[in-house]
Amino acid sequence: IAIFKDNGKMEVWSISHDKDDNTVTAVGAFNADQHPLWTEFYDKWKNKEETGSFYLTGKAKESYVAILNNTKGYLIEPIEQFPDIYALSYFFDEGAIWGFSLEPQQEPDKQILKKFAAVFNLTYRRYLDFLKAEAQAREARMEASLERVRAKAMAMHSSEDLMDTINLFYHEVEVLSITPRRCGVSLINRDTRIAELSTMIATEGGGSRVVIGNLSLTGHPILEGVYDSWITQKDFFPVLSGHALREYYRFLSKQVDLIDYPTDEKQFGYYFAFPEGFVFAWTESELKEEELQIFRKFTSVLSLTHRRYKDLKE
Repeated sequence: IAIFKDNGKMEVWSISHDKDDNTVTAVGAFNADQHPLWTEFYDKWKNKEETGSFYLTGKAKESYVAILNNTKGYLIEPIEQFPDIYALSYFFDEGAIWGFSLEPQQEPDKQILKKFAAVFNLTYRRYLDFLKAEAQAREARMEASLERVRAKAMAMHSSEDLMDTINLFYHEVEVLSITPRRCGVSLINRDTRIAELSTMIATEGGGSRVVIGNLSLTGHPILEGVYDSWITQKDFFPVLSGHALREYYRFLSKQVDLIDYPTDEKQFGYYFAFPEGFVFAWTESELKEEELQIFRKFTSVLSLTHRRYKDLKE
């Protein structure tokens, strides 16, 4: 199945069999102008035709196989042999069902596949409805999480209540299926470059523990970058791996009680600035844009939290 976009992009899901007759799936994205086969099918779809066919042979076949083999992450194993073959496509509103055949399809088969294309038209619309419903449900969960943290912040009676709010923030992030290795909030003193740190750290047993302390944002490129990004109120997303990651934690442990070092080979850092400090997280895998947006929304709430904390302290 291929889903066509008005900008010439294609989302493709395919199923085939390897030389041992095992089912192989592939999912990827392509531009319709990458190959004459796709260009022809895309144009027929734009013109609202019902079917399309293309005989794949010679240099056209060689270039087609090369594109698939060179598309990172599309195929599990490269294609070694590919026969001269008929590519057949049956269009519906958002795209096409397509396949390859060694012989031209006869009219009875075409009529059957046209009916399948009509079914896929309904299927894809149903899929879009599910995507919309899931997005609305995620948004509702996120707003509920934000409101719980906001309510906790406004219910603070003393500066000691701050850690309870940070703890709630950490667990609400977990509820939204983001489990960072470390996650927290810091206030920064512009003159001393000292960050007043409140953080939650994931433990090996699946729990978490609290770390509170002061951290000088000097002496290490990551900490220098954190301070510089805060001064300009910009996001800062460092990545550390191997020896550099372990050395970073050793440097931190001289100021903050981290106890143990991570065994991860790679970690992704995320720092979101607000006027008084920053929200941060370190994760084992790179966050998607929608997950970054969740942290940005929490950042605005936690900025309010720290203003409340500062008022109570005064």
